[in-house]
Amino acid sequence: DADFIVLPPYLANDCYWPALHEGCSGATNLHRSGEKCEVRAMQQALAIHNDTGKTVLLVDKDAVLSDEVYEVLGHTGIIFAKVGAGVAHFREGFDVSMPPAAPLASYQTPPEALDGPISGKAYFAAFKVNLSTPGGELVRSVVSGRGDCLVVEEADPSADDDAVFRRSKFVLMTDPESYHFPEAVCGGGVPVMIADAWAPPFDEFVRFGTYGVHLELGTASADAVAAALGRFSDGELEGMRRKAGEACRGFFQTTELQVQKLMEGVLHRPGASNATADELSGRHYAGDRKSVV
Repeated sequence: DADFIVLPPYLANDCYWPALHEGCSGATNLHRSGEKCEVRAMQQALAIHNDTGKTVLLVDKDAVLSDEVYEVLGHTGIIFAKVGAGVAHFREGFDVSMPPAAPLASYQTPPEALDGPISGKAYFAAFKVNLSTPGGELVRSVVSGRGDCLVVEEADPSADDDAVFRRSKFVLMTDPESYHFPEAVCGGGVPVMIADAWAPPFDEFVRFGTYGVHLELGTASADAVAAALGRFSDGELEGMRRKAGEACRGFFQTTELQVQKLMEGVLHRPGASNATADELSGRHYAGDRKSVV
């Protein structure tokens, strides 16, 4: 009698990090790769759909998938819910862009971080990024010479995450798959994603453009980022921050909440699970272009 069949995330290429910064091959970490069976797993998912007539929902966080996998994913019997979804293979209104699992910090956001005045934030913008990446290099240039911005190296275990995520007007991110997304949405400021070809998490349920800012990394410069963020008044930021708090509490604050909203959203779509290939052809993510610079 089920409307959907949800399979375990066979495609996951993941490692558990009880000791941070050790890497997937560290002695205390558990690592399992799904790369060797990803095509076979997808074929089995399609076989389950064909045998049962039920739509199959796959949840995944693997960054890179082969073209063979996406060929199977093009079938309308499979809904793909992917963390860090890019727009190239994303079928708007059918697939779901998933948020990263919520870290403990987003569970524990104090009410004053979400409800206090944004004019009282200590920093204009804060970043926690890998400074050796293109996004990190851009961040360096954005904050150069500014005393109202805070930059924290991703790998610094002594970093003050509270300052980054809870005491800044803008919280900037450059990695769509990072667990910092729930922290940024739930931090009490306005989340900013600097990334190319990104489909924001749960965007069909709560539009990122109403509570955050998306800047394209490939065309962003230090001046462009400063200008894009500087155009907002405190009154506008208060409205966006309020909506970010609503998005946090309604969709992103805990992993359990994320799973619940995924199930509710997919089940309550008007006819999405019965869409035909013709109806889906050419239906790719457009997003709220007003939020993109």
